[in-house]
Amino acid sequence: MLDTKKAEPVPTPKPVRASEKKPAAPTKKAKTVSTPIQPAVIIQPVKAKEVQPSKPQASREEKVRAAKFVRSMEASDAYRLYKKNGKESRISEFDFRSLLLCTMESSSETLTRNVELFKGYARIHERQDLLTFLGYCEMSFETLLKPGLAKKIVKKK
Repeated sequence: MLDTKKAEPVPTPKPVRASEKKPAAPTKKAKTVSTPIQPAVIIQPVKAKEVQPSKPQASREEKVRAAKFVRSMEASDAYRLYKKNGKESRISEFDFRSLLLCTMESSSETLTRNVELFKGYARIHERQDLLTFLGYCEMSFETLLKPGLAKKIVKKK
């Protein structure tokens, strides 16, 4: 015969009202003791390399552009004359302006900007000879490169 037992009823929890809730007992926080962490691997100091002045970092496009202007400077009458006679050469104002791809009407600001631009191109290709030449041109044509020193042309009536 089968023995059948009656299932005991499962007790259902009673709903607790807010007024009947007991305050929770305060919990104790565990104290943490901080101990210094010892590195597992000791890193040896590395000697810093000496910083040497290097040529400016230029993209491929900038190098190609600079090469065109370097060739233009080398082909100019002003550079050829300087290369032949050195610091004794007498470069004309026209040749100087032509070297910088400027007209006779170009302002002193334009001339100065182009000299600096051409120096940058020479630095990209590490052309010390061109940098020296452009420095010579700056000294020779100082009055043209400074805005207040340029001769004012007075038209006769």
